Amino acid sequence: MEVACLLVATPLLLFPSLLSVPALLLLLAPWGLRWRFRRRLTVRTPLDVPILCLLATVPVAVWASPLPQESLRKLLGIILGVSFFYGVVNSSPTRPWLWRWMLILVAGGMGIALLSLFGTDWAGYKTLPLQPVYQRLPRLFHNVTTYGGGGFHPNEVGGALILVLPPTLAACLALLRDNPGSHVAASAVALGGADVGRQEGVLRRVWSHRILLPLLGLSFALTAAAFLLTQSRSAYLGLFVGLVAFGTLRSRWFLVALLVLTVGSVAIGLHLGLEDSVEALVQTQSARLGVGRFEIWQRAVSLIEDFPYTGIGLNTFPYVSEALYPYVTRSPAGMVPHAHNNLLQ
Repeated sequence: MEVACLLVATPLLLFPSLLSVPALLLLLAPWGLRWRFRRRLTVRTPLDVPILCLLATVPVAVWASPLPQESLRKLLGIILGVSFFYGVVNSSPTRPWLWRWMLILVAGGMGIALLSLFGTDWAGYKTLPLQPVYQRLPRLFHNVTTYGGGGFHPNEVGGALILVLPPTLAACLALLRDNPGSHVAASAVALGGADVGRQEGVLRRVWSHRILLPLLGLSFALTAAAFLLTQSRSAYLGLFVGLVAFGTLRSRWFLVALLVLTVGSVAIGLHLGLEDSVEALVQTQSARLGVGRFEIWQRAVSLIEDFPYTGIGLNTFPYVSEALYPYVTRSPAGMVPHAHNNLLQ
């Protein structure tokens, strides 16, 4: 029931309206039922304390906001994120549910990839000569964001796809040594029923390697292609770190390859020069905004110094930073949306 409540409430919270109120009540229903029948709100996880600390700061961040309507969207997003986390945790006590959630994650990544292919503003290539590919991609979605021509920002697309690309690869590799069909079928048998035998056979066929592996492989190929087209340096770096961790867990010999790669990267950096290497990695200048990242970071630090206890309010960085510390060189294309640094943000 909790999964169904989450799926129904998600669009109502992503796009705030009067319907967001019943959506919040819908999210609370499984928690109340769990307390009623099991005398606990949720299973315990190592992230309980960090999540409670995050939620404890939310009332202050909303109270301090000069623009409550802007903070409301971020507030609902935080509540939805926490609810989804515990929804996954509480509905995944068995291997079949872990596979179900994995497939939902993979399907979400495939949806993001398809939307990005036909809705991203491909302004041009940064390093890879992919301009002919960009020119052949039709734009089917317009005016969905405030960026550039109304499309998605390539860096934001890369940041979203990096969350699903490694798990999709992991699911493909897991299928080579695991059979989710047997787990799902066994779960159906445990639940019982009048026609368990026929149901078990159907589940084994639907969840078989012959069906799932090509679908997961296609999803990985599509997600990887869209990810490559973003040319997001930070997303590429995130993928590199993720693959390093993934490879290290699977084989210690990967550490030897990592050492060789690290030495080679340092040598290339020294050959190109430290300043050019840093410029290539952090992309300090935004062509669209006409503002350097170091200039944005300085304002973020100043805002933290000015509001050390309450912060400036959820989702208000572009408005408060512009009001207190106007950008001299900023282009009229748009406001600086965030601190361009997760730690400072």
